[in-house]
Amino acid sequence: MPEMEKRNAIACRHNIDVIEDTAQSFGASRNGVKSYGASLVGSTSFFPATPLGCYGDCGALFTDDDELAETLRAIRTHGGIKCHYHTHVSTNGRFDSMQAAVILGNWPGFEGEVQQRGEIGARYSELLNGQAVTPSVSNGNTHVYAKFTLRVDEGKRDEIVSGMKEADIPVVVYYPKCFHEQPVFEHLGYSYGDFPESEKVSR
Repeated sequence: MPEMEKRNAIACRHNIDVIEDTAQSFGASRNGVKSYGASLVGSTSFFPATPLGCYGDCGALFTDDDELAETLRAIRTHGGIKCHYHTHVSTNGRFDSMQAAVILGNWPGFEGEVQQRGEIGARYSELLNGQAVTPSVSNGNTHVYAKFTLRVDEGKRDEIVSGMKEADIPVVVYYPKCFHEQPVFEHLGYSYGDFPESEKVSR
């Protein structure tokens, strides 16, 4: 998790609500606060590749604001709580019963999985020490390792990926391009070289 307390303090000064995207940190914590509970709204995906995944596309929102929760429930179901009575412009945002059953089936063992993910991630980091830059865990944080991301010397990635695939070790370059390199953001006028750290990581 990032330093949510700092973000919340800045947002509070400017009267801005904070929404967390916790899809890849779901189950992690920072100073005892869970990743989906450190802001006004925590959002998560239950896509199969996330820590708590189902078999398809669905997600959830978390808030301790009762009035907002009621609004979110309405937005989820065609803009209304009561049938044929719509208070908001919306769509159908419910996930189906099959996906709900998968999440409910996975939930009882989730804390144990989070602990195992932490242990395995720490073991990977220990074994790969000196071979690659591995994820770090800040003081007070836990890590769910939704992705175990390695950073290797420039120019070696393709060779390492190829070697891992030959050894039947699953590997993928998950984010090969930065946001500012995507066609949808061309109108902002950024180009390669404007965000060197992000570009270095993506390569």
